[in-house]
Amino acid sequence: AEGVRVMADKFGVDPELAAHVKGLEIPMHDPRAFAGQALSYMTGCVGADHNKCDWYGAELGNVEHSKLRIKPSKGRYNIKGSERGIAKLQDLRAIDDSAVNCNMVKVPLEDVVGYINAATGFNYDSKSLMEVGERINNLKRLISCNLGITRKDDKIPEHNKKVLSSGRITGVKLDLEDNLKTYYKRRGWDWETGRPTEEKLKELRIL
Repeated sequence: AEGVRVMADKFGVDPELAAHVKGLEIPMHDPRAFAGQALSYMTGCVGADHNKCDWYGAELGNVEHSKLRIKPSKGRYNIKGSERGIAKLQDLRAIDDSAVNCNMVKVPLEDVVGYINAATGFNYDSKSLMEVGERINNLKRLISCNLGITRKDDKIPEHNKKVLSSGRITGVKLDLEDNLKTYYKRRGWDWETGRPTEEKLKELRIL
């Protein structure tokens, strides 16, 4: 019940063999098969949760919001230029969680805006509602950092980066350091500490 991270520690197993991110076990979507999904696992506030960012759906064409840059990458294994879209999909799913939406239904953002306004009396548009999602994720990140999370926790364990010699992802090498740097830049997070910058927190009216 305590998860593979605690189990590995109790039994003296190499922690890099425990398939988790930030203590949450990696689900069925192999990080090597979808590099963008891997980046979302790495940067997710709760770890490897495909419900917090279903980027595999973007790669398969099931999730697309072109205006938010949520669309298929140049390839499953080459996600250069998709970092902003991954962050935006994380923000969109934060909105879905708050509005109690099922993200498997893939409701268009414009419809989400409409029924949230109807239910609350607020006057959001797509841009201002997406800022709410960004604020949620940055506040979660700030709390996580205050509790000890750093950039070193934003990683896929070596067990799940091992290059395979057979199967559909034969020979795929997962190296997302440059993508992580770009993601941090897009998010407004400090590369050394992993924390949202003061400028970003003020922009989002968290400070």
